Amino acid sequence: MNSTDQGFPFDLTGEMPILAIGRSDPPQSIGRAIPRLDHRAAVLVVCRESNEFDSVLMDAMIQQTLHFVPDHEAVRKAKALGLKPLSDPQGDLGGAHRVVLKRGKAVATLLEIGGHYFLYSMTSAAKSNSAGENDWTTICVEVLAALRPLALYVASVSRLVRSFEHTGTLLSAISKNVDTIYAGHTVMRMRGQDAEMGHIMWSMLSTVAASERNLIVQRLTAGIVAKFRRGEWIKGKGAVPLGYRLDPTTKALVVDPEATPALELAWALMADPAVPAWKVLQRLGDMGVSTLSVRQRYGEDATVAALISPETYLAHLRRWSQLYLTGEHTTRWANPFEGAPHIAGMPVHTTEDGRGELRFTYTFDRAPIDPGLIKAGLDGYLQRIANPTTGGAARSRIAPLNGQHWVQDGLEYWLVTSDSNTYDIRVRGVEEAS
Repeated sequence: MNSTDQGFPFDLTGEMPILAIGRSDPPQSIGRAIPRLDHRAAVLVVCRESNEFDSVLMDAMIQQTLHFVPDHEAVRKAKALGLKPLSDPQGDLGGAHRVVLKRGKAVATLLEIGGHYFLYSMTSAAKSNSAGENDWTTICVEVLAALRPLALYVASVSRLVRSFEHTGTLLSAISKNVDTIYAGHTVMRMRGQDAEMGHIMWSMLSTVAASERNLIVQRLTAGIVAKFRRGEWIKGKGAVPLGYRLDPTTKALVVDPEATPALELAWALMADPAVPAWKVLQRLGDMGVSTLSVRQRYGEDATVAALISPETYLAHLRRWSQLYLTGEHTTRWANPFEGAPHIAGMPVHTTEDGRGELRFTYTFDRAPIDPGLIKAGLDGYLQRIANPTTGGAARSRIAPLNGQHWVQDGLEYWLVTSDSNTYDIRVRGVEEAS
């Protein structure tokens, strides 16, 4: 159940729909937010773009994908809504139901409109997490298992998968739960008659999608090497650390004296583990501290106080500590040219996975901040990790339904907030509560 949205019309009249959402198998890690149907969904439309901040590209992808879906009132409504389910998370969707699904760094929005389902996400289909999984693929697998759609519509196979490593995982879920994939003008039967040909087509198209991405990454890497040799900041304007700015002429990082007071405040607050992370961002927001990604996501006037994961911001600040202490920073980049000992003269360093990596090391002027303050901030950060703030003190606001409970059919149910946007439903027998 989503605390900030309209949510799906879950049945709360009996034990099984609450505990298992209509299915005998227990919900998976993110499955609690996905409706478990007692029938198969007729249509699932999937729209994904890699750049989480390119709303124009995502809007175009939604409209392009919906063009291939047979005309239906739900499809017309989805076209009219466009990007609103993503850009306006609190907005009225005119009767459409929405839940937000999260896995690692991947965020997806699942809509239900008149029995049709629409899965939107702006995330990578290729990057692997620490467990070697792709977060987007995991979300797709759980949505497919829950909805078991008769028809799956995408603009192209590359919207579903972008890496060789994750193709098999997604194919397994599709084979079990989807009858037909409509990828643009291409039709693939995945179950029943002609399934063998559908699987062959899937293997071919997914391989092309993965190979195409590898070529893109190789060209991108060559461009990054060229930027580094010109002395430019390869991370670009989207990753400028607090206390610095990007020089418009040299494209290199330079110290921003106007941001020094905010930088000192950030490290001073981080040094005190008694100050919750949200309070740190609130204080920085009061000073007008913002980032490009914050402004792209929340509006031109937004500050870091709008971020829903303040702990992540502190983790990013900590990663810049070497830059603040010494003026040096190294960016590591996986080598996409297998077997190459160097790229345009830049050596490829050995890594455990055997692929190797490029190391882009910069030396900039150091921001005028006391190294002792930075070291104190690092100590405070480690204390935060060892003894995290929990409960109401960890949140800038308490979810309105937290702690609500009711008794029904000999069972006691109550709601508990699991993070800033969702509730968990807990249950126990009335005798246990007495």
